[in-house]
Amino acid sequence: RLVRRHGNNIKFCDEWKCWFIWDNKRWIKDKTREIDRLAKDTINSIYEEASQEKDRKRRNELESKIRVIKIVRNSFIKII
Repeated sequence: RLVRRHGNNIKFCDEWKCWFIWDNKRWIKDKTREIDRLAKDTINSIYEEASQEKDRKRRNELESKIRVIKIVRNSFIKII
């Protein structure tokens, strides 16, 4: 979902272990933790989707995704 929402504006450089953000002119190293804001935005969009979901099973699936995303995100941040 992060890629679906923001994929045109973010790139991870594995060699340098850092994120780059597109500033409408060029790729710049993410020194301001913009990737964190974009990740939070994505998580919030899933919360919003879950809160509007009438099907309980689907709502539980979305909430489960949120928990997994948070775990992966926190693990990834520790790596870099």
